[in-house]
Amino acid sequence: MVRSFLAINLCPDANDAIQKAMEQWRVLGKRVKWVKPANIHCTLKFLGDLTPLQLDRVSESLDIITKQTNPFNLELARPGIFPHLKRPRILWLGLKGDIERLQLFQDLIENDLADKGFEPETRPFIPHITVGRIKGRVPAKEKLEFFLKSTISAPISTIDKIQLYQSTLTPSGPIYKILSTHNFNKYANL
Repeated sequence: MVRSFLAINLCPDANDAIQKAMEQWRVLGKRVKWVKPANIHCTLKFLGDLTPLQLDRVSESLDIITKQTNPFNLELARPGIFPHLKRPRILWLGLKGDIERLQLFQDLIENDLADKGFEPETRPFIPHITVGRIKGRVPAKEKLEFFLKSTISAPISTIDKIQLYQSTLTPSGPIYKILSTHNFNKYANL
């Protein structure tokens, strides 16, 4: 079984801007485990543990969907916290730009895979990039508010592919491996 997920990535300059911002956010303390720079991404669907046959079916679906999808643009937006400020666990950055296109693309994936027997997601899709996870005692409210009021200047990213990843959990954090890349069709109508 292969623990897997589907994700898109921002351009390298946007990732660099996130890394610089993370340095400022380190004031939140040692209880925050920051995402490694190589692991920054926007998850579109967590698939869980899949067999090789199921991975092939996911890849086949992505080949069909990406042929219908042309590239779109996203950029970084405001920071946020899951589930909420009183019980923070996940620190994230929102996305803006062609969000309706991103939502439509994610809906196509969700619906197509549900039709093929994959478990549908019950929570609403909130486009975001996880930047940190809080373990144990929560940072002071003032520090969390500092994070929430932050702004990041980063270039617009053209999203022109989706990738199927393998996620291997280790004591030092997850290791991600790209299993397949599915490029969008710049001549498509979606």
